Amino acid sequence: MFTYDNSYFNGQSILARYISSKDRGQHVRYPDGYKRMAQNAFNNVEVIIKHNMIRIPQTVCILKCKK
Repeated sequence: MFTYDNSYFNGQSILARYISSKDRGQHVRYPDGYKRMAQNAFNNVEVIIKHNMIRIPQTVCILKCKK
């Protein structure tokens, strides 16, 4: 399973943090929070952090999960 979520990140720009805070979801997390959640169901969870994948400043957390 792959997930792609807005994320908070230490050292992230003020604008990127603001954009993540305006996500329609109510539970934007730091990467460790997403990983802990996925580890409840998957044995192998890889965390990938990407910055500025689109034209606006944004930090995303991509999870690559395997049983």
